[in-house]
Amino acid sequence: MPPVANAALAYAAGIAMADPRALLASAPLVAVAVLLAPIRASWRLKRSWPVWAAIALAGIASGLWVRSLPPCAAGLEEISGRFLAAPGDGPTPFFVEAGEPGTTGATDCELRVFGNNGFGTYLGAGPIGAGHPVTLVGDWNQGRAGPWFKSERVSSADPGSGGLRWTIVRWRASLIERVHSLFGENGALASALILARREGLDPSLRQAFADTGTAHLLAISGFHVGVVFGLCLGMLRAAKLSRRRASVTAALATWAYVGFIGFPDAATRAAAIVALLAVQRSLGRPQARWGALGATGLVLLALDPSRLESVGFQLSFAGAAGLLAWSRPTGRWIDKALGRAIRRPPRFLVSALAAGTTATAATLPIVAWHFEQIAILGIPATLVVTPFVAVAVPGAIAALALDPLAPGLAAALAGGVGLALDAVRLTIEAGASLSWATVWVSSGAVAVAAAGAASGAALARRFRAGRRSRAAMVAAWSLSALLFWPLLMSWSGRGSLHVYLLDVGQGDAIAIRTPRDRWLLVDAGPPGRIGSGPHPVVRELRRLGVRRIETLVLTHPDLDHIGGAVAVLEGFQVGEVLDPAAPVGRPAYLETLRAARRRGVEWRRAVAGERWLVDDVEFKILAPGSEPIAADTEANASSIVLLASLGEFDLLLTGDAPREVERRALPDLARLAASLEVLKVGHHGSATSTDPLLTELLLPELALLSLGRGNRYGHPAADVLSRLSSVGARTYRTDRDGTVTVRGRPDGGYRVRTRR
Repeated sequence: MPPVANAALAYAAGIAMADPRALLASAPLVAVAVLLAPIRASWRLKRSWPVWAAIALAGIASGLWVRSLPPCAAGLEEISGRFLAAPGDGPTPFFVEAGEPGTTGATDCELRVFGNNGFGTYLGAGPIGAGHPVTLVGDWNQGRAGPWFKSERVSSADPGSGGLRWTIVRWRASLIERVHSLFGENGALASALILARREGLDPSLRQAFADTGTAHLLAISGFHVGVVFGLCLGMLRAAKLSRRRASVTAALATWAYVGFIGFPDAATRAAAIVALLAVQRSLGRPQARWGALGATGLVLLALDPSRLESVGFQLSFAGAAGLLAWSRPTGRWIDKALGRAIRRPPRFLVSALAAGTTATAATLPIVAWHFEQIAILGIPATLVVTPFVAVAVPGAIAALALDPLAPGLAAALAGGVGLALDAVRLTIEAGASLSWATVWVSSGAVAVAAAGAASGAALARRFRAGRRSRAAMVAAWSLSALLFWPLLMSWSGRGSLHVYLLDVGQGDAIAIRTPRDRWLLVDAGPPGRIGSGPHPVVRELRRLGVRRIETLVLTHPDLDHIGGAVAVLEGFQVGEVLDPAAPVGRPAYLETLRAARRRGVEWRRAVAGERWLVDDVEFKILAPGSEPIAADTEANASSIVLLASLGEFDLLLTGDAPREVERRALPDLARLAASLEVLKVGHHGSATSTDPLLTELLLPELALLSLGRGNRYGHPAADVLSRLSSVGARTYRTDRDGTVTVRGRPDGGYRVRTRR
């Protein structure tokens, strides 16, 4: 690699070392860098280690400086600024210009704001244009991707001019409106493809792109920049400009386009590489592609070190590095393989297969680490859709440019482009409908595979071996790590009962792992957010290595307990479903019944007194009773109360059972008087549950509460917390502690861990 690429790697390593969170977030990018780095370090690199150490120290200083900055608008309940796009259903970028006087939250920064209405409106206040000054009043919420601001009230002011930046933002918003007018139902897709604005895109379509591994087509990336550069270069060459001048001018026009859409990382990287290569060509010098990539990364990280944690930044550079490192040898291998069946394989097909394969392979660790999924259809879906996108992007740009001059011609061109967009949408939706389109993986498996690959690569550098031998060594180490991982997970839990109180927000989901690695799931949490990937419960279970669930217990049919049941039934092998069989006709409950029937899963009614054993763990149902549940019975009153015991270790799960149900179960709990290890507190800590007689009889040592951060119900109730404290129970809460893990032993001992 050229020195500038090594400098970029050293600087990025320094930034990662400055913050454990950044190091964890960028871990897969480090693994990719290790695999792509030269096998034999040059003598210059060995002799120049003080230089690289100094650059790494500069990266550490940059990372520490970023950590010292106050969060954007942190803690503010009233903020003033401007939307960077017209607000829609999902998150909208908002530039904060001012906050409340005397507060410490940073301004002149961007944050994510959520509204609750459709495209072009915001919280019932009527249309609010991008770039117009507004004041938002609301509160902060903690999400999986970080804090976000939920606005409850909005007021707008006189737009004014706001300077050149906001004039461009408003003009871009007007172009988005024109795109929607030209392309109708495909307007949101066209806007995402040419203007990098995805706020109006249907969440289900966005999820379909993710499931088929083609989400990169929605980001303005190297593909789009290459199309724009190629169009500009072709027009300039047609105007009789020399190749050198045309290359430089086309590069400048490409930069203008990238600046117009807001300098997204992937597009900025691609435009910088194009510009550097064009300058090198104009000067008559050899083109240094690695140097261009390294220089671009170094400049972007120097301007904003926090970019290193961005998934988009990591995917962009890993994909580009994969293309530079592996596309040529992969292309030769594909050409030979296809040559056995086709006499002269088309060059474009070989190049497309090589590019798709290498970029997908290089980004695989990052996608698997951050999203815990691998798209099986990534390469074939990209090959099928790319020709339509290649036609749609220049066609949509041309239609948008012609609209003010020749509306009729623009509409005709938009109609033709609409056919290409229809083909893209239908192909993606068809691919996403396949059950095997996406494979879920656990982050632990990704970590050990990356560690094995890095170890193999490091070991390969110590021996003089051919390229094939080195590749075989890396593959062998990766495979051995993957095989060792499930064995390690299994051995670590032998003889213990693991209880995972999953952090799923305002709802319940408790996973139980028996000593011989069998799983039960008690409740499945609330519904997941559309377009946010797999359901949180599915994601957590995959992270834990779950493949089969022996029994799915649905304590009662409230949505915060069965919201993810369909996703669990479709994502795992489930032996049986156990529920109180309450006579309800709620849509979510009926859909769960249908999903179980489709999968051939047995459905069983829970009755008090029933017992069964799973690997020396006894499960006993304490409620509801044997009499049929009346149609007018309140859902919580039908809740299952379940006791799990491994030797002297006992776990009591009460669902949302109210006090009267808890009292009816007291006779069956007499043997546990003053000796209960773990109590899952009923109804998220509501005052309607956790009867004083229950706590005074059992004297639980641990009290687990599952509830959402800042929930509107006021959970947990102060008197419930006081009652638990008075009997000496240690309290763990998912809103404060995240996922809580309890590992119980047959002698009654246990250990507790938390994970945010």
